[in-house]
Amino acid sequence: MRLMADWLAEHPNPKSDAPLFISRTGKKALKVTSVNALIRGWCAEVGLHGNYGTHSMRKTWGYHQRVQMDRPIPLLMAAYGHASKAQTLEYLCIQDDEIRDLYDLEL
Repeated sequence: MRLMADWLAEHPNPKSDAPLFISRTGKKALKVTSVNALIRGWCAEVGLHGNYGTHSMRKTWGYHQRVQMDRPIPLLMAAYGHASKAQTLEYLCIQDDEIRDLYDLEL
C-alpha cells in the first residue's frame, strides 16, 4: 500500500489510462517485455524461482481481489474483459479451492 501511496503522491491526478510503469525519461510507458524483465529481476533478488511476469501480477491481483477483498465476480469479469463467470473463475484458479472449502465446511 505504501508503494501505491508513493506513486499517487508523484501522480496526484492520474488518468484512467495512465501507465503504471514509466520509462526512465518519464515520457513513455514501459513495454511489457521491459516490465517482465524488471519483475524477473525482482523475483531473483528475493529468491523466487519461477516464470513470473506481468501476467502473474495480473492473475495475482485478481485472486486477491476475489479471495481477500471479497470482490464480486461480475466486477472482476469486467476488469478482465471476460465473457463469462466460468472464464474468470478458471483464470483465477479459485473455483476448485472454493468447492473444496464448501465440502470441508460440511464435514
